[in-house]
Amino acid sequence: MAADFGTGATTIAEFEGETSEFEVLEFVATELTAAVGHSAAATTYNVKVNGFGVFLLGLYPGAFTDIDPDSLRRSHPRHRLEIFGGGIWHNIVLAVFAYLMFLWTPYILSPLFAEGQGVTVTGVDSRSGLYGTGGLAEGNVVISVDDCSIRKRDDWRGCVRRLENHRHGRCVPRSVVEASLASKTSMSLDELHCCDDFANITHAHMCFESMIDVTTKHLVTKAYSLNRVLRVGAVEVGESTMYNPAQEAVHKERKRSRRFSCLSAQYVTAQPTCSEKSNCIKAGEAEERICVFAALFNGTQLARISVKGHLITYVRIDPLVARFSWIPHYWAEAVELVPKYFFTLSLALGLLNSVPCYALDGQYIVITCVNWTFKKFSRRRRQQLISLILTVGTLLLVANVIIGFVKIVL
Repeated sequence: MAADFGTGATTIAEFEGETSEFEVLEFVATELTAAVGHSAAATTYNVKVNGFGVFLLGLYPGAFTDIDPDSLRRSHPRHRLEIFGGGIWHNIVLAVFAYLMFLWTPYILSPLFAEGQGVTVTGVDSRSGLYGTGGLAEGNVVISVDDCSIRKRDDWRGCVRRLENHRHGRCVPRSVVEASLASKTSMSLDELHCCDDFANITHAHMCFESMIDVTTKHLVTKAYSLNRVLRVGAVEVGESTMYNPAQEAVHKERKRSRRFSCLSAQYVTAQPTCSEKSNCIKAGEAEERICVFAALFNGTQLARISVKGHLITYVRIDPLVARFSWIPHYWAEAVELVPKYFFTLSLALGLLNSVPCYALDGQYIVITCVNWTFKKFSRRRRQQLISLILTVGTLLLVANVIIGFVKIVL
């Protein structure tokens, strides 16, 4: 696999270290939005609001709304439902607004970032075969993978899927390959090294695998065996005995052998393409060309290291490309993360508060709905129904949380 890309000199390490602060601040903002929603609904129906604010319970930040209980009790059940659901409604509205802002991000950033001119690499997981020297780096702009042009995110996925079915190499002159053959290889941190014996190499050099025809010579001595001599009755060897002296012959055996060469990646990617099923075709050239493939990590081919999984799962990209070299590539991702976090947190908080569970808005919604809908039932039966609904909802929520933690650990 060969990729054409530009380099970027900035890093997002500091930005990644600040994402947790972004999450905390936006979580507090979503909590405040819910509190404002309760207060706004209560004020609409003339229910007294004593105030609202934020609190910190251990490491958990939150917000609260202090509504006068007597005034709330005297209000109509439908008004109470709107007050209890006001926070949920405001969180859902905020999530929709954040989603629209996320869709408009490319237009907002258009003066500084362009879309449709490739994809920017914003991160490479250390488990990926493309991590480290010779692989992809943060800030690289990928415009093609082999002969597959990339202009947007969908093109990236399409080219990756294409790599799953086609292994591409490059046709390199035989003299260049043989001059760079490695006499020995070594493994370090699950990475194949074959350039240690060469001088004047740079980080742009990497190991390439090729199948080369190697001729081996075997020296064979032909002589009469004792059994053959006995069979013909020639036990004594005298002057009159006729025999042929021992002869030596050289047998040549030609076979294909896998060898590794240390070559410049930039030089190799500039050569004509080839594949496993098609050899290098001589186009009037006197010198033979050999099809070479990038070889990294445990001696396996780069195109065989679960290409689709590594490029999609372990390589993080952004469809926006900086228009100017002085613009840090992580600015686009930072702006995109703001509405993305707001959407995720607001929607999650709204759905969580709607669950019929103790200590959530869903508890008061269930109490109001049951008392209003089943007002003909006795107070005891209504309390039993409320307890049943809240207990089942709480158990389901706790079970989902436990399953989620187990999946994370495993």
